[in-house]
This record gives sequence, structure tokens and C-alpha cells, in this order.
Amino acid sequence: MVDLKSIISSNEKIIWEGKPNFTCFILESVFNPLLPFALIWAIVDFGVMGLGFSSDFNMIEELGAVILGFFALHLMPVWIYLGGIILSVRRYKNTSYIITDVGVYISGGTFSYSYQM
Repeated sequence: MVDLKSIISSNEKIIWEGKPNFTCFILESVFNPLLPFALIWAIVDFGVMGLGFSSDFNMIEELGAVILGFFALHLMPVWIYLGGIILSVRRYKNTSYIITDVGVYISGGTFSYSYQM
């Protein structure tokens, strides 16, 4: 990981440096456009699973593993949504800002570290 300060030339004066607000950064990934879709998808899937495994239908003895495997795969939009929230913590660790009298430096990335000026 490259230190953002090593990119700044010696004749630049740092005015401000820091990271984004952690709560705001994470909540931005929680409240994204996929949230309503993932919630509705999860409610329907878990409702159908609950109905299928209730004592009225008693499907757990016959097809329990198959149904659990199907719904684990069928819940993929929910897993993608939750994965995005988890990865935002990693993205936060790589994000920092430095404002100088010459320009603005931004670093970030989830799996790779990059910077912009």
C-alpha cells in the first residue's frame, strides 16, 4: 500500500488530511438502491421456507437438504447486498483524503489500492 503523503511534493503545503466519517460511509452502502429489492426478496424466500418447513407440510424429512440448497442459491441477491456492506468496511480502510494548496489527493479501493490527484 502506497502512503498518500509520499506522493505529495516537498513544496506543497497540506491544508487538511483525513478519512471519511465511518458511520456515514457504511450507511451509504446500507441504504443503496438494492435495499428494498433485497428486503422483499428475503421476506418472500424466508416466508416460503418457513411455510415449507412448518409441521403442516412436513417437507423437512423428504426434501429438506434440497430445499435448503435451493433457497441458499435463490437468496443470491440478498447475499450480494450483504457482501457489499461487508466490503465497504474494507474500502473504508483504504480511503483517505489530503487537500494541499496545489490539489486534492484521494486514495481508495476494495482489493487494490489506487490514488487520484
